[in-house]
Amino acid sequence: MSNEPTTTPAAGNADGASATSGTFQASATSEAPAAWPAFMMQSPADLLDVEAIDVDLFIAPAMLHIDASHLPPRARLFGGQVAGQSLKAAANTVEGDRPVHSLHCYFLRPGNPSLDLLFYVDRSRDGGSFTTRHVRARQGGETIFELIASFHRPEPSDERALPAAEVPSAEEVAAAAAPPSPAPPNPGDWFDMHEVPSDGDAGAHLDQSVLRYWIRIKEQLADDPSLHAALLAYMSDLRAGSAPMRAVGIDGPAPDMGVQVASLDHAMWFHRPMRADGWLLMEVRPAAVSGSRSLVLGTIHDAAGLHGVSFTQELLLRRARPTR
Repeated sequence: MSNEPTTTPAAGNADGASATSGTFQASATSEAPAAWPAFMMQSPADLLDVEAIDVDLFIAPAMLHIDASHLPPRARLFGGQVAGQSLKAAANTVEGDRPVHSLHCYFLRPGNPSLDLLFYVDRSRDGGSFTTRHVRARQGGETIFELIASFHRPEPSDERALPAAEVPSAEEVAAAAAPPSPAPPNPGDWFDMHEVPSDGDAGAHLDQSVLRYWIRIKEQLADDPSLHAALLAYMSDLRAGSAPMRAVGIDGPAPDMGVQVASLDHAMWFHRPMRADGWLLMEVRPAAVSGSRSLVLGTIHDAAGLHGVSFTQELLLRRARPTR
């Protein structure tokens, strides 16, 4: 998965190839192609939708109807999208009374916004309480992304939860934020997103580079648990790379700073149902930076402080190599 889809490089494997899918992503300086405005008219729910074309086979049509040779520099498909679409494809083969409780995924190859994306679902197991699905997202004859998701029929249980961090409310943070500057349409228009100011000395210690922000989908969404879970997967990828970048003193868009940032793998655990159209507090905590890789630990709490989701992501965080 990649981070901040309009300003940073796409997610990818260790060789720097993007393994993302769904949302068009270009460099901050590239011009949007003519097809971009029409694509931006879609709602996030439409963008995550996949169409069944055969048994356990789904498709997401190409986002840009232009020849691959005319794509802007560094144009890729956003990683949070492929995770959300893959989860939707898996959920479409599972009984409706079994919401997702975990997913694990890997990013393998670049995603091309001018090609259709196919999702092959393998019904790994249908048990009495748990259902497991394996999804391969393929494009141009190659697998670009793999996901394994597990679904669980709700059961009565003891309930315990970690409290949310004590931060200003979403309304307080939004009221204090500067009004946004005029800009062309971009995927960020789907969200209300406000970063919580930090008192930490970013770059000094990992534990002082924690990123917290409030986020919600602007439009009212249907009561579809699989849609909300897929959007949470999308949202969890938006800023995952920012915290480790801060931890090593990188302040600014990755390409401008001579840094390659790419998602390698991602995992999520859904503890309780959450709505993507309500205020959510995202916390992203860098846990390690070593060997040009970084691990982040994340949590999602609702506005009432209830812990609904935990996630992790490993990223490539590579500084430009000196030329010889």
